[in-house]
Amino acid sequence: MKMYSSACCTRAGWTLFHVETPTDDLMVSVAPGADLDGMVSGFCHDEQEMIRITGWNCIFRPLCPNTGNYLDTVDGSAFGIPGLL
Repeated sequence: MKMYSSACCTRAGWTLFHVETPTDDLMVSVAPGADLDGMVSGFCHDEQEMIRITGWNCIFRPLCPNTGNYLDTVDGSAFGIPGLL
């Protein structure tokens, strides 16, 4: 499925991730159930286009689409340090 905007991703129930690659940090939405260890197709919110990512070479950190807070830390901050996003 191809997405054309952030709103399309939200309506389709795609998951928002902060993706840390060896060369860049991106905000990417990925289809539910996507295999994050292989080749991943996703919508890049930075470039507003569909991209493919080599998942085994990246770190995927889930984000709350409403607040932008990280979902993998207790307080929603980047490293578990309050106020550090």
